[in-house]
Amino acid sequence: MSKEFYKETQNIFGETKPKRPLAVSYHNVGDLLRAATEEFRNDKNDHYGARSGANDYDAEKLGILATSSSPRLGEHAKYLGALYQKDFRVYTTTDLKEVTRTLKPGEPKLLIVPYFNSQNVGEKAQSVGAETWGLPPDLVEALKNKVSFHKLVQESGVEGLEVPEHKMSDKDDYVRDSLDLLNYSKQLYQKHGMQNRYPLGVMIRLEESDGNYGSSLVRQEADGRISITPDGDSEKRIYRQTWNDAISASRDLIYSDKQVDPQQEPRVIISRYLDLVDSPGMSVVFLEGQYYSLGWNGQLQLHGSMACVGTSSYNPKEGSLQEAAKNAYEAQSAEAFATFVTQTARQLGIPPESLTGIANVDVMIYGELEAELRRKTGKKPGFYVAECNPRWTNYTDAVMAGIGATGRKPTVSNMLTVIEEGVYTEDKIDLYGANPETIRDIVLPEDPRETTDKAIVRMPDEQMGATYLGNKDRARSIMEEAIDRAKP
Repeated sequence: MSKEFYKETQNIFGETKPKRPLAVSYHNVGDLLRAATEEFRNDKNDHYGARSGANDYDAEKLGILATSSSPRLGEHAKYLGALYQKDFRVYTTTDLKEVTRTLKPGEPKLLIVPYFNSQNVGEKAQSVGAETWGLPPDLVEALKNKVSFHKLVQESGVEGLEVPEHKMSDKDDYVRDSLDLLNYSKQLYQKHGMQNRYPLGVMIRLEESDGNYGSSLVRQEADGRISITPDGDSEKRIYRQTWNDAISASRDLIYSDKQVDPQQEPRVIISRYLDLVDSPGMSVVFLEGQYYSLGWNGQLQLHGSMACVGTSSYNPKEGSLQEAAKNAYEAQSAEAFATFVTQTARQLGIPPESLTGIANVDVMIYGELEAELRRKTGKKPGFYVAECNPRWTNYTDAVMAGIGATGRKPTVSNMLTVIEEGVYTEDKIDLYGANPETIRDIVLPEDPRETTDKAIVRMPDEQMGATYLGNKDRARSIMEEAIDRAKP
């Protein structure tokens, strides 16, 4: 057996004999938004805390690590235990210390699988006598920050890895730098005879933003008005008549006291608005320095919105620009991204052969206008990258839930099998007044291992999220029937 094939078929969390006594998922998504207010972070932690997909399903027992337990979270843990057919419950750090205290000689340590690995997670794991999994915290910090990521990409010289023209700015220079980039874009389009066809605009993101939280898209519409779309949410969109007013309104929204701690005032990345047709995610698993691509995944968006409302296996239409880009750049983008991550680790003094974890990069597939501009400016065909998420994502967390729900060992090979069979997520579902906990009871199969198409409840609250495995339409119909049955 080759070394590479062995790693594809080994437990990504490490082979242990005997098996680990306990592995817990720790969905610390709120910690990603460190520039946000405590209220905003707590709201995200409460919403996503129940979403327990990424875990070592080969361990004897499983659970969720939470600050404190609650009846709601406890009931959801029972549901996950029935789904994964494992002893599954909620654990606090006090509980983990007690489990560690009762370990027998020779038993492996407990494992904490965080949403993203950080110094705080490492300290928490050490305090309870556990191990943690993920890329090294220093590397995570460098890659997830939008400002440092753009700087690292530009300096890397990795062929095929590009970021759009941009400016690094702050609250004081936000308006001036945005207007400067708009003026640069206007002159660029005029120089190449595209001023009446390529829409003007900028995408602005806080350096510590995650997903679309902490972003603002400002662009000129066909009717001449200038739209401001905060957090990628079209329902929050507002309009102004001048660029100065629009950029000022954008700054007020992005630095809102409800979203950003006024004591921190983080920096922003201001990027040229691009003509895009799609923006798939791409995830790569690193195991002791070797990388394994999980391929591209689709990001589902509402019409007129940039907010990601779900994810899916990437299956573009035949003959589309997306299909052509996938065929041309999927393998190249994985290699370029893995090379970039390895190179960055080396710069930080981290031995590349020690890298173990998962990372995602958002690829931007440009449309015909941007393709024309690149030809006229002498650039080769290629792709852009928007941001790096050196952590689990909505999609890869769902893939791992598929591992657990099908009773498979958590290996790269099995992750690819789940993807091939079909995995889809939906972040918010209209429940029409139905109780999400009732829906959860209805969709749970009598024998999860024997059911090919599955609907899984991820977050049992009013903004209920779901994972669908297998055939999307059949799995979605299971959820729709459950909602209909649970209506008051």
